[in-house]
Amino acid sequence: MLEMKGRIKLTEPIKIWLRETLSAPGIKSVNLTPKIVTDSINLPGKFHSDRLIVSTSRILGAELITYDKEIIRYSKAGYIKVFNSTK
Repeated sequence: MLEMKGRIKLTEPIKIWLRETLSAPGIKSVNLTPKIVTDSINLPGKFHSDRLIVSTSRILGAELITYDKEIIRYSKAGYIKVFNSTK
C-alpha cells in the first residue's frame, strides 16, 4: 500500500522483498492474536492507523524499527520501545 501511494520505493517485487526480509537474522513474522487485536483497540493515549503494528510490538515486548514520527512520539510517552531509523 505504501509503495502504491508512492511513500516508499521497493527495489524489487514485493514477494522477493518479503522473502529476503523474512530470512534476515532477527526478523520474524507473527500472527495476529486476540490479545494483539484487543490491545490495538485499547491503546493508551491518542494514536493513528498503525495500531496493529504498535500493539504487536507492545505484546511481544519487541523493539519497533521505524521512522514514523507519530510512533516515535508515542514511544517517548513510554508505551513502546522503538529504534528511530531516521538517526
